[in-house]
Amino acid sequence: MKPVAYAALGLLASLMVIAVIIALVPSLDDFDPSNPLWNGLSGFTRSYNATLIPAIATSGLSSGTVLVIGATLDFTSSEVEAIRGFVERGGYLVVLEDFTPTGYALIKALGFNVEVYNGTLVDPLYYYKDYTLPRVTLWNTTGYFNYGVAVKEHDGRCVGYSTAFSFVDLNSNKVYDSGEPRGPFCVAVEWRLGRGSVLLVADSSIPINSMLEVNRELLKTLTRGGVHLVSDKWSKGLYSTIRSQLVNLYNLAVNTQLRYILAIALIATYPLILKALGAFREEAVDELEESIRRVKALHPNWDLETLKTIARELRRRREDSKAGGERHES
Repeated sequence: MKPVAYAALGLLASLMVIAVIIALVPSLDDFDPSNPLWNGLSGFTRSYNATLIPAIATSGLSSGTVLVIGATLDFTSSEVEAIRGFVERGGYLVVLEDFTPTGYALIKALGFNVEVYNGTLVDPLYYYKDYTLPRVTLWNTTGYFNYGVAVKEHDGRCVGYSTAFSFVDLNSNKVYDSGEPRGPFCVAVEWRLGRGSVLLVADSSIPINSMLEVNRELLKTLTRGGVHLVSDKWSKGLYSTIRSQLVNLYNLAVNTQLRYILAIALIATYPLILKALGAFREEAVDELEESIRRVKALHPNWDLETLKTIARELRRRREDSKAGGERHES
């Protein structure tokens, strides 16, 4: 077989291995619904049967809960109007945000005002594992923030508070310093809009996998009816982008009429694949016969058929030995 053919088959095998790895290894991005690690939303998405939708798709909803969690990409004017229409028709918009301005910009685009402190909300007395995971209460349900913030100003109705022992850690030393704001603070604000309502919770990490168990009851109070998660407002890493494109390509190939074209292409290339495999086998046979010819040239009196039998037996034993070694390693 020509070197070009070897290179082509090697490249094809490499691409297949890479595709399998990408398909099996999930995204590691923050808030990614397929990320099973501490910072992902796989547990929440599964537990609450959340439907992933682009922001513009809210134009087709009239009830249930739409969640915007830790958004980093700006909302367009058409997306804002789609969300506004959803809420006005009776929907419930829940924005979970802490330090990123995107969520607050969405709230302001809907016509409301909210400002937060530029520091982490901590509580040295009531917390989960660490001061930076302070206890909060929304309505009558207790939960825990994870590096959340506190609301400084708003024009809505406060429905969530931190404890009186909490404070805003402006210099991130986890110790109260003179001049740092002290609690209790407002941590969740609700506004009415048409027949629906908008809720801001000042922490985006409530539903991530590492916080899901301690916040299950709290999350139940934040969801009404069917749950829809806006999934196109996170910045994606290179790996997640490639994986997403690969998954989309697979879905396109499997779930559309494109699968028929791919089936025809596979049928058409099947003889070529068989020919390539046959070439490998033929090359192995050619190498064996060449070795026999060389030995015969050195020893003209030796029987040719005996040489072929010996060569085949040596080859068989080598293959059996290799297979036995692989079984031993496994």
